[in-house]
Amino acid sequence: MTENTHPWPGTDTPPATVRDEMVLTYYSRTGTTATVAANLAERFEVPTVQRIRPDRERRYWNWLARSFVPGSTVPIEGVETDLRDVNALVLGTPKWTLSCPPVTGFVERARLDGVPTGLFLTYGGFDERRYLHRLVERVADAGADVVATLLVKRDRVGSPAYHEALDAFAAAVLDERR
Repeated sequence: MTENTHPWPGTDTPPATVRDEMVLTYYSRTGTTATVAANLAERFEVPTVQRIRPDRERRYWNWLARSFVPGSTVPIEGVETDLRDVNALVLGTPKWTLSCPPVTGFVERARLDGVPTGLFLTYGGFDERRYLHRLVERVADAGADVVATLLVKRDRVGSPAYHEALDAFAAAVLDERR
C-alpha cells in the first residue's frame, strides 16, 4: 500500500485524512470506454463515477485533428480534479491518434499527490502500448502512483477473457488503495 507522504501544496503537513472513497473517472465518445467503466464500477464497492465532459462536443473531424497534436487539451467540466485525499483513482480513456484532449485536460488539472491509480485504455487500432506508456508517464508526472494498467481492445469487450482481465485489474487497484 502506498501512503501519501507528500505535503499539501503551500503547507508543511500532509493531509489529515484520506476519504474512504474510490473515484472512477473516464471519457468516452462512442461508448466503449463508458461500457468498460460501468463494468469496472461493478467490481468496486460504491465508487464515485465521474464522466469527463469537454466544455462542448465537437465533430469527429475536429477531434481527429486535435488528437494528432501531442498534449492537446480542451476545457472540461463536471469532474472533481483535486483527488489528493481519495483512497484510489481509476482513469479510463480511449486511445486516439496521439492524445485524447478531454483526458489530457483532466490530467493537467488533476491533483493526485500519491494517489494509487489504475489506468485503462480502450482501443481498436494499433500502437496502444506506446500510447499507454506515455499516459502512465503523464499521470505519474501529475503526482499519481500508477499501480495497474489495462488495455482493452474494442472487439473483445464482453468476452470471458475481458471479464478476467477486469477482475485482475480491479484486484490490483484494490490491493494498493490507501
